[in-house]
Amino acid sequence: MEAKKFADITISIDCDGQDDIEVMDEMINEYFNGCDIVYGVRNKRGVDSFFKRNSASIYYKLLDKLGGEVVYNHADYRLVSKRVLNELENYVSVRRF
Repeated sequence: MEAKKFADITISIDCDGQDDIEVMDEMINEYFNGCDIVYGVRNKRGVDSFFKRNSASIYYKLLDKLGGEVVYNHADYRLVSKRVLNELENYVSVRRF
């Protein structure tokens, strides 16, 4: 929320080095093509342990069965426009998942 004061878009990324920073240019291009949210989705989870890969798969499948609308393997790598951040600021629930 702090960044929206200074930028038209923000990109969040985990600090574990698993996400490809080279795709940020593609994310920005999608923003200029009219997208307000662009998810970075992993093609593979090769560096994750067997347990992590399988527990993540079960997690996404369970959320899907429970009616949760999630993007499979999207992690926390995403571009969000200032317009979206302004709308999220109006969301008062403490459960933002």
